[in-house]
Amino acid sequence: MFRRTIAQNRRTTLMISTENQAFVLDLTRLISRVGTGVFTGVDRVELAYFRYILNTPKPCFFLIKTGKGYLLLDRHGGLNILPKILGEQSWGTPDIMSVISRALHPFRRRAEADLRRLAIDRALPPNLGNIFRRQKLENFTYLNTGHSNLIPRTLNAVKRQKGTKTAVFIHDTIPLDHHEYQTTQSTLRFEKLMQSVQEFADLIIYNSKQSFDDGTRYFGEGRQPKGIVAHLGVEAMPIQPNLLPKGLDYSRPYFLIVGTIEPRKNHQLLLDIWLDLANTFKPSEIPNLIIAGSRGWKNEIFFRCLDDSQLLGNSIFEFQGLPDGAIGALTKNACAALFPSFAEGYGLPPAEAALLETPVICSDLAVHREILGDYPVYLGPDDAYSWKKEIIQRTVDFRGGQNVKKRAQKTAVLSSWEDHFEKVFHEQ
Repeated sequence: MFRRTIAQNRRTTLMISTENQAFVLDLTRLISRVGTGVFTGVDRVELAYFRYILNTPKPCFFLIKTGKGYLLLDRHGGLNILPKILGEQSWGTPDIMSVISRALHPFRRRAEADLRRLAIDRALPPNLGNIFRRQKLENFTYLNTGHSNLIPRTLNAVKRQKGTKTAVFIHDTIPLDHHEYQTTQSTLRFEKLMQSVQEFADLIIYNSKQSFDDGTRYFGEGRQPKGIVAHLGVEAMPIQPNLLPKGLDYSRPYFLIVGTIEPRKNHQLLLDIWLDLANTFKPSEIPNLIIAGSRGWKNEIFFRCLDDSQLLGNSIFEFQGLPDGAIGALTKNACAALFPSFAEGYGLPPAEAALLETPVICSDLAVHREILGDYPVYLGPDDAYSWKKEIIQRTVDFRGGQNVKKRAQKTAVLSSWEDHFEKVFHEQ
């Protein structure tokens, strides 16, 4: 079971824009993702802010950094591109500038062409401040929620305008705290990002107390921007069985892991367990493991083991790029959703599984306990014995006709986006 937190009526004293007259939301992240597949967790946060800002009564603008410079859209432009970002409408035709951007995905070239057609102003990279001055933009709040375009050139141009404030969303500090899961380049890039945030941000929005503590620790004795914690909104996933992958017997018990296939997600633990199950039980007795997510980085050993395994395509199934409706249907009917991660900044998939009242088995991380309370079964990410025992028991329950969801009757207190935005914009 789950229950929502309830947003109480409060005196409207905007946390980040009491005196500011407009919003400028950075959409660089969402545009950079056009043509790359399903939304990541960070993408979905930027999308939620996009929708919220579009519905505010204050003037709103949207900034996008492309390889050719900066583009600024107004509310009309934002409303035009939202259904295209969502895949509900097609992007327009490429323009002349798109032809010389051949390194970009074709959809991205079309998207940037649309943005140029809709832009109320544009500037070359060194001249962002000219956009704000020509548009007479002052006293605005610049919001960056996607870990993109957080560079001194952008942030300094914002700071130079009269009465502006900068609010930045920090999702986690995993690239700094867990170098072993990152490339050297991504770690250095994130360190520069955090240095820019420390220098320029007026407010940092953290998605969890864990992220808040990690960010505060990183900034140390240096400048500490004001920070607030606002849990992410958890939305019910669409459930569309017609979108389920073909060729699987869904009457068999199965377990599901959702998310990018990268080392910190610890897919190796589950592969080892399934290999062990194959040595113990008959093929017909082994539950299915469904891995839903794109292949990530620094995980070559796991990919080699998975690709070489005879279980792949028999009791282990890997799917990339599944739409939300398929993920929702898989999650709804799983014996349990599995999340043996070594590190997380938030963890939307287990929260979404809890919202569907699907049993959740996850690693015993502070952030999981903060977000999910006593809803999941918590196990150590290295405790293969306990994970295997839990998986076997739930498979036995399923085959015995027991409702596996009866084992998930504890309460998860989950936030909505209404709660999140109330915290960010209205609490003091």
